[in-house]
Amino acid sequence: MKLSSRLKPHEVLAAAVKSEADAAGLYAAIKEKVRSRLLLRKLDFLIFEEKKHRRILETLFGQHFPGQALKLPALSLLPASLRVNPKTLTVPKLFRTALKAEKFSEEFYLAARASMKDAASRKILEYLSRVERSHYFLVQSEIDLLERFPDSYKVEEAHLGEDLVHVGP
Repeated sequence: MKLSSRLKPHEVLAAAVKSEADAAGLYAAIKEKVRSRLLLRKLDFLIFEEKKHRRILETLFGQHFPGQALKLPALSLLPASLRVNPKTLTVPKLFRTALKAEKFSEEFYLAARASMKDAASRKILEYLSRVERSHYFLVQSEIDLLERFPDSYKVEEAHLGEDLVHVGP
């Protein structure tokens, strides 16, 4: 991915903050549709992570642009196909959207490094890229589970047969 050369460093950081806020919102929307306690905990973790990334980026913005207000863009830099209304999609489709958004975010942070002049900021963006990659694999594992057990998110506890005992001949 190549970022537009017209984007200034403060705009790159503002777009990143917007992206993290949107990601937390997407995971919160998925959480509203899920009953599985295990999946709810995983979604809480992802929401926590996205909020933490937002704070990191806001701190970075404040360090680079003291006294300047952080103005989030109206629209995310995500492609239009990834800007969805969570109320209209199923949980599996929302996870597929989240998967694509995590991949986009990973690539965005790698590209955004070039807009930062100092090594510390570049390292932070590289770190965020790697964390988004780990989110990608966590979301992929949930998609794999949903494909194998499509209704697993609809119940608090899923039984995969491990608690069953055969009592017949």
